[in-house]
Amino acid sequence: MNKQPVKYFAVIMTNKTDLLPMVLKKLGRYFGECDYASEWSDFTFTSFYEPEMGRNLKRCIVSFTKNLPPEILPNAKKWASKIEDKFRVDGKRVVNIDAGYIDHCKVVLASGKHGGHKIALTKACYADMIMDYQKGSFHPMPWCFPDFASGIYNKSLIEIRAILKAAKST
Repeated sequence: MNKQPVKYFAVIMTNKTDLLPMVLKKLGRYFGECDYASEWSDFTFTSFYEPEMGRNLKRCIVSFTKNLPPEILPNAKKWASKIEDKFRVDGKRVVNIDAGYIDHCKVVLASGKHGGHKIALTKACYADMIMDYQKGSFHPMPWCFPDFASGIYNKSLIEIRAILKAAKST
């Protein structure tokens, strides 16, 4: 088992931003209290989610106090999916939660979908390394999602990485 804990985060998408405190409370049962939350940003990179979740979607990134091993990524994905299910209305998601982690050199998201660059962790979970860290900033991999690749989350990712580094130095 990897002895170096990582910083878990969640990317939360919804058009009902007032649900954030309830979502954070449920996420916190697994990951610990929220220690970072970005501002909401408009999610305009694809209309893929609109049929299920509606328009005017917004996204924010949050991280948590517990630094956990990277090996629990499949469990983090399961936990996020269970929380999405708790907020469903008429079978449709109201909240989308993408779980992932940051370590000193990369950003990894949990994915339920197979892809040529993704690494199978369990039957239903793949590790998707979407960014690497070099020379003071995160850089998108060629397959990185457009919103991450655009750089709109870079400030948040750097801040979350700094929280991780500070925790390891104490």
